[in-house]
Amino acid sequence: MIWVYWHNRADLRNLGAPTLYSFKHRPDQVGIGEELEHGPVLTEGSWGAQMTDELQPLMQEDDIHIEKVRMNGFFGTHLDQVLRTQGIETLLFAGVNIDQCVTSTMEETYFCDYNVVLLEDAAATSSPEFCQQAVVFNARNCWGFTMTTQQLASAQPYCPDSQ
Repeated sequence: MIWVYWHNRADLRNLGAPTLYSFKHRPDQVGIGEELEHGPVLTEGSWGAQMTDELQPLMQEDDIHIEKVRMNGFFGTHLDQVLRTQGIETLLFAGVNIDQCVTSTMEETYFCDYNVVLLEDAAATSSPEFCQQAVVFNARNCWGFTMTTQQLASAQPYCPDSQ
């Protein structure tokens, strides 16, 4: 499995101003690198740069970890190299925020000629509902396919010779 997640330097020198302030539109908002209850936002060594507790048991020692520094999981990472080296042609997408990180990475996946499958019920956002609806619409009609986790779990291999 390949895990892609934010992981910024503690001094934030890997971020340009547009990324640094993309989540902080008012002085009272907490932005990347600023303190929250569990530590600095999306910063190495902090709670915000770790995989959620619910997913950590699914992580295996031989899994591949891609530390990203932008919303798009391809930008400035070795994700494309890892996928091509491993012969991976289809990517399943889950995560947060569907209308930011997930969608920008899905679009890039499509642009790099990989197959895109969005797991609709395994992606969420804190944005208004119409934002998620737009991403699902585009995933179905532009970038690839969508399905639910139940559909994935019950999928059967396609065997054209058995028909």
